[in-house]
Amino acid sequence: MKYLAYTPELAEIDKILVDGNEAGRGLQLSHWPGNRTPKHLKADLSVEIALRFIADPGHSEWVRGREIVTNDHYDTDGLLAAWVVLNPESAAEHAAALIACAEAGDFYEFTHPDAVKLDLTIQAFADPERSPFRVEPAGASTVEFEQRASDEILARLPGLLYDVSDYEELWGERYEKIVGRLGWLNDGRVRVREWPEARMSTIESSDRLDHFARNTFCNGHRILEAVSVPGGTSYVLHYREFLWYDIVSRASSPKHRMTRTADRLNELEPAGDGAWAVTTWTPAILFSAEGKGETRVVSYKEPRGASALPVETVEQVICEELLDLDRA
Repeated sequence: MKYLAYTPELAEIDKILVDGNEAGRGLQLSHWPGNRTPKHLKADLSVEIALRFIADPGHSEWVRGREIVTNDHYDTDGLLAAWVVLNPESAAEHAAALIACAEAGDFYEFTHPDAVKLDLTIQAFADPERSPFRVEPAGASTVEFEQRASDEILARLPGLLYDVSDYEELWGERYEKIVGRLGWLNDGRVRVREWPEARMSTIESSDRLDHFARNTFCNGHRILEAVSVPGGTSYVLHYREFLWYDIVSRASSPKHRMTRTADRLNELEPAGDGAWAVTTWTPAILFSAEGKGETRVVSYKEPRGASALPVETVEQVICEELLDLDRA
């Protein structure tokens, strides 16, 4: 059995599909929305599904006649899930480290320093600007490049789960930034309020945080980030990353389209540049630098503006709307 990065040529081949859900025919081991994973194997992460798969009494029947493991995208959880399927004799003894790394990669949770470092390393291996083999082969396609990155990582497991010191040049700078932001709560640069009924947290800071920091500081499934900027406050309501997936063991919350919330906030917003807007996934709602008081559907990359509304008003409106939407 071997791992191949997905291409359309594999669509009709009977294979094992890990993590994604757009790879055609085969046995699916995925936590992505709309997956066809056998019910008794389902788990919160694809690597956990793969671990259940290799322990299943029917494992030998599942793999018979299937020679290919594939995924329709390159990421940490999927790559580790592939490694588990390819190494059923030894993978279970590394379950804790595998799961910690996948949680860091997919859920942006700071589970363990080694896990975060490995996730950053796996990302870097497939980055043409940062990969250790970025100059070879010259002119490689994205799929070819990701196949090479996958092969390099798979060949170095399970060792990389416990020691990525050889690749500090790939993870060092980004890891230090993550750790640095995690210290902001202790030095007073961050203030957090919890709204348990709405499963929401409000986090105020003088600078934007990353996913790891928000998810470490806050308990909510919805996180309202309020950052002081010239002219007012930059607001973004994030959904926790794990809400995107087919979650079976964690507490979860609905992902609402917050159009009415944006309308209410636009009515309250003083006249000026910018407007409240919604996205198709996350962040759920943000104050955009574009527009004039009219709610729009925008990209998550939409330029952020400065709202004149106080935090107390914004969080109150959003909490009311979330509670109403959850009840509905």
